[in-house]
Amino acid sequence: MTIDQELDARGHTCPLPVLKLRKLLMRMQPGEVARVIVSDAESASDVPAFALRKGHKVLSSEQQADEWTFTIQRG
Repeated sequence: MTIDQELDARGHTCPLPVLKLRKLLMRMQPGEVARVIVSDAESASDVPAFALRKGHKVLSSEQQADEWTFTIQRG
């Protein structure tokens, strides 16, 4: 899978990771893929919920220790 954009939002608390993701997705073309890394537990649930609510597709999610990585395809 090709990652077109990456957003490292570690160290930021919600809602900042979601806002940064929104801005990133707005610059991307439909079908492009973004990888998002967060370290805030609230963001870990808010990021995929936001993506799905806005019509994007969550391709994968992984957790390692206190970090979550999401791969999201722009809708």
